[in-house]
Amino acid sequence: IHAMKEAGLHELWIEQGEFSISCGYEIAKQWIQKGKLPTAVFAADDFIALGVMDAFKTMGYQIPQDISIVGFDDQIIASEFRPHLTTVRQPAHDVGRSAVDELMRHIDGETKTHQTIKLMPVLVVRQSTARRLQR
Repeated sequence: IHAMKEAGLHELWIEQGEFSISCGYEIAKQWIQKGKLPTAVFAADDFIALGVMDAFKTMGYQIPQDISIVGFDDQIIASEFRPHLTTVRQPAHDVGRSAVDELMRHIDGETKTHQTIKLMPVLVVRQSTARRLQR
């Protein structure tokens, strides 16, 4: 939220739902029916993002001309649909390595009660986002 405000973005909608294509579709369909159209969506995972994309395409909107959509996880399916989905790729190798390291520390009795591990995700820019939308 802080980064959005720094960028001069004030609208923020958070929708609750399941991590599924159908959930993303239903959420976007409700927005369209209410005339509540965002310029961009950042979905919690690629499946939700693909559902959002499907709803907007079905209702006659063009992606990314009318709305930019970003997913999360970089699932294989993200590059199989058209337009290809822009997404955030988690460093799976680093996540696995950190988990094994933590497990080994726990086995050796060296665990801490709280530890923060920061990993750097990668934004994979594909076809579902525009540089800037004008409304």
